[in-house]
Parts: sequence; C-alpha cells; structure tokens
Amino acid sequence: MINTVIRNMLLDNANIKSYVNNRVYYLYLPQDVVLPAISFFMVSNFRHHDIDITRPRVQFDCWATSLSTAKSLADEVRKTFQREKGVYYGTSIIQGIYITEQEFYETDTGIYHVTIDMYMIYKD
Repeated sequence: MINTVIRNMLLDNANIKSYVNNRVYYLYLPQDVVLPAISFFMVSNFRHHDIDITRPRVQFDCWATSLSTAKSLADEVRKTFQREKGVYYGTSIIQGIYITEQEFYETDTGIYHVTIDMYMIYKD
C-alpha cells in the first residue's frame, strides 16, 4: 500500500527520524502523543482510467511545540518527496509534486501545526 511506502520513506530520512523517531501516523494523531510527530492522509486519490497511474493528493501534518521545529520538520517532508523518483519498497514513484504549505497555531493546546500538500504520482 502507498501509505506504508510513504511512511517508510519518511522514516528513511535521518533528519526526520531525529525529530520524530517512529512517530509517523496514517489518518490521525494519537491522543497524548509525544511531539514532534507527523500524521498524513489522502485528501483525494485520482486514478487514470486508461493507464496504471495513481495520483493521490497527500496532506502531511507536522506537529510540534515550537513553530521553528514544525517548519523544519515540514521542510524535511517536502525535501523527501519533492521531485523524488524511483522504486521504493516495491512501488514505482514517478514523481512527488509540492502543492502548498500552511502554518497553524492551536491556542487551546499550544501546539504548532504546519501542513504540506503534495501529489504522489505512482504506478499501480
């Protein structure tokens, strides 16, 4: 599954791993998780009707107790996937395409949250 490939690619990045250890989650961030951490999910999942190419839009959420850490982590996520091509864990990644980034601060928890949206084009 592409979700496992994405998670493994994030954890293969030594800079990301130094921030989050193994705290990379698909779909949701667990309650009381130690920060920093990353969660991600598929915003949409476009599949071509005539070729075996899939282009999901993936949102990565980088969570931290400081804006600088959240931004640094988001930058590492972008660098992991932007223009990346190759075969990873048996899946042919055709290209990662950066779309956008946003910064948030959650006043009730004091947590900073930076989102990165990317297209992950891969061959089924």
